[in-house]
Amino acid sequence: MHAYARTVVFRGVALSMAVAKVEADMSQITTYFQPIMDLENWRVSGVESLARMEEGESAYPLIQRAKREGWYKSIEIPLIETAIREAALLPKDLLCTLNVSAHAIMSDEFFALLTSHKERNWGIELLEDSERIHNFEAFQQRIKDLGYPLFIDDAGCGNSDELRIRYVKPSVVKLDRLVLLRAMHETSGRARLESLIAETRANGSMMLAEGVETADQLQFALELGCEYAQGWYFSEAVSASKVAATIAELEQRLWIDAP
Repeated sequence: MHAYARTVVFRGVALSMAVAKVEADMSQITTYFQPIMDLENWRVSGVESLARMEEGESAYPLIQRAKREGWYKSIEIPLIETAIREAALLPKDLLCTLNVSAHAIMSDEFFALLTSHKERNWGIELLEDSERIHNFEAFQQRIKDLGYPLFIDDAGCGNSDELRIRYVKPSVVKLDRLVLLRAMHETSGRARLESLIAETRANGSMMLAEGVETADQLQFALELGCEYAQGWYFSEAVSASKVAATIAELEQRLWIDAP
């Protein structure tokens, strides 16, 4: 066999093996849900859907690999479909947020998917590593047509900056965990956080503190005026079948520990 032909065959086999492995990995992905606390009313108001392997481990390595190698777009809608399917087991009145890229939000496939599942109040979380948005008017119209609140994920990281907050006009800005931690301990970090908060409030958006793990971090979020918070201080992400019990335990504990 000619050397070039052997190379083509080898690459074809390697690609087929890679695709087979990806499909095997994808078959192991499920969705877990982490409670979102309403700090003003001191109750669980929703959950964020998070991709997990069946054993509960984070699917982050697989998703990052997909983004590095350029095939994330082919698995994003299936990931969202999995989240929607698993969310059917959640309490009916619970808001559930979905992590979505700008590309997917503008796609007809996502629009058809979400508008065919109006049984729940969804939230749309625009991912921090999502591509820049160039047509803000079209994007805002798509969110309006979908009819669900928009969340800016991990504000202060990636493309989730002040300009994105200003021009996509989200309902809720989720302040990144590391941004909050730096602001608690560094002057420069506090300046960055204050800039994000100023843009958020100028837009009329609410704030959610991400990654709250300690009582001190919760107190900091309250001092900032955050309306919402989530993190391990409240609960780790759990499977859909365990959400109701987790919320019941959480609300009982927080009623005791509430400030």
